Amino acid sequence: MRPLILILSFALSNFALAQDDEARIHFEAGSLHYQEANYEAALGEFERAYELSELPALLFNMSQCHERLGHLSEAISTLEGFIAGTEDGPEKARQERRLTNLQRRQAEAVAEVIRAVDALSLIHI
Repeated sequence: MRPLILILSFALSNFALAQDDEARIHFEAGSLHYQEANYEAALGEFERAYELSELPALLFNMSQCHERLGHLSEAISTLEGFIAGTEDGPEKARQERRLTNLQRRQAEAVAEVIRAVDALSLIHI
């Protein structure tokens, strides 16, 4: 949870600098929804804030929501976007490790589906 708060704080300060009231409103609404574990609503708000501001920090927030919702492909793609827009440093390295973990989890999920399909093909009715 700590990295999320760090990124959220960073994004909020950027909103203040950008003077984009509508994006800030969506960001703040998304933050409240996230804290309430309403990840679908949070995601929608973060996506709208990103459309308005294009702040890479919001891609991190969107990735967090996607992961919590079980959308691993979307979590991976938004995290890749965040990493691409992040300067080298400890946070980028941490998120690269998280990306590797998400990719591993996705590969395991795909392998599990393939095993299930193969098992079904062995059943004769």
